[in-house]
Amino acid sequence: MLKLWQTIDLFGKVGATRAAWQAALADDFDAWCGFLQARDTVDSIEDPDFPGEILELEKPSTGDFIAFSTAIPAHRPPLRVNRSLCVRLAPDLRALAALLAGKLGFEAAESPRWSDSCFHEVGSLLLDRDNPRPVHLFIPDARSRQAVMKAGICCAPHGIVLLPVAAGYTSEVAALAAERATHVRVLATRTGLDRLSIAPPTRSVRGRKNPVRTPLFTPKKGWRWKDLTIVMRSDGLQFAIRGEARFQSWAELRMRPVMSGQPNATLDILGRLANGERLTQRRADVNARQQISEARQFLKELIPIRDDDPFKKFSDGWGVEFRVDGTAARKQVAHWEAGDDDEEFQPDAPRSAFDPSEENYRTFQT
Repeated sequence: MLKLWQTIDLFGKVGATRAAWQAALADDFDAWCGFLQARDTVDSIEDPDFPGEILELEKPSTGDFIAFSTAIPAHRPPLRVNRSLCVRLAPDLRALAALLAGKLGFEAAESPRWSDSCFHEVGSLLLDRDNPRPVHLFIPDARSRQAVMKAGICCAPHGIVLLPVAAGYTSEVAALAAERATHVRVLATRTGLDRLSIAPPTRSVRGRKNPVRTPLFTPKKGWRWKDLTIVMRSDGLQFAIRGEARFQSWAELRMRPVMSGQPNATLDILGRLANGERLTQRRADVNARQQISEARQFLKELIPIRDDDPFKKFSDGWGVEFRVDGTAARKQVAHWEAGDDDEEFQPDAPRSAFDPSEENYRTFQT
């Protein structure tokens, strides 16, 4: 199985010809070809007798292909190539998801789909019923390996990432994964998958345990989430409810600012809702449900209102019962994007806030 993961990492999402897979997997090809899927036929192949030379293919409607040199003069006479050797084979994501789920003990996705991020969600690990952790299989493409790894990890907080090989998994990428609470495992081990555990450690690393947040308010009788207004400022968040107000800086909230370009999932959700958007989820989208669950926990730790939910399920997606005012944060972002560093920025008083009952919202899908 070690050779399978090495070859999948070599050929990536696009795959290669059957002849290339056979050459790479050698005697193991028959054992692992069931995890490959035929896509189409290629237009050219490498000359088997002259490595480095490319042969163009002539494709008759039936029979073998004719491979010929386009060099002038030709470096060799034309030759016949079996049609099956020119079929492009790519990894079969569904078959790989079933294999990995059976070996590693997670629930395979019903219909795993290829993602543009190279992090393909193949299932979820049900550590507890309310907080399943999405499992992603990394299969590279032609882009920079480290760049897509960093981008994918930022989009998969609290997830589990399976790497075919360790190439590109540098200390910098590992540090980012630890920061995002992403659990990474390498599949290409000499002991195989039987002894590989993907479950995150039950004990958190000393010094990294996040304490429960201290509540900002002591809720009074009759308080509801619809009474809350959250104002997103350049230096933190302000919470106001029933005549009481509290402010916490980004450091106190243990968050990156919304204008940093890399806010955490909870702040990203609040920022989107501030723009009047709604959250829609597919049943199989474990990552989206995880983000909403974390946002709900964050709000209830700060404002422990019982018997009421800060999020509401509308006919077109999830919205909020409270109001989010992102006017100041949006103006700060616009100011920085304009590159106007000579003038001191003074945010105006908020002029509008998003009301979840309004109809001029946009719907987006996570």
